[in-house]
Amino acid sequence: MTHVIAHAPSAVEAGEQVAPLDAAFKNRLKDFQRTRNLIGRLQGKVVG
Repeated sequence: MTHVIAHAPSAVEAGEQVAPLDAAFKNRLKDFQRTRNLIGRLQGKVVG
């Protein structure tokens, strides 16, 4: 009996452009950092 191991397809196929994916990732990272900075500033203030 032969065992076949299936592999998940790669996220980026050979020859596919990576730049758009990289740009989208960088934009999400910037949004996360802005949110984290805002939360940090708000935690330093008394709200109410």
